[in-house]
Amino acid sequence: ENDQMLVQEGALEPLIRLLSSPEKRVQEQVSGCLRNLSVSNSNKQRIASLGGIPPLIALLSSPHEEIQGQVAMVLQNLSKNVDNRYRMVEEGCLPPLIALLWSF
Repeated sequence: ENDQMLVQEGALEPLIRLLSSPEKRVQEQVSGCLRNLSVSNSNKQRIASLGGIPPLIALLSSPHEEIQGQVAMVLQNLSKNVDNRYRMVEEGCLPPLIALLWSF
């Protein structure tokens, strides 16, 4: 219920912008928030259409495992939408995701 209210009040766009913050703590908190919001089917498409995929992909290369993990979960949620899968590949998601997998 609160998740829906946040989205209705326009929280997605500022959250997506905050992914580009230079602050680790902000990146971690925002990616966690987007992880929760991206569970909703309607939010999966909204996050992608608002430009959320490129900054999420960029954070896959973060030196902080906590951020990498949160972002990987957001991308996993977003990939459950077929259109998002194609968009993620077009945006270059696979190379950093594969690199992340090899880093473990």
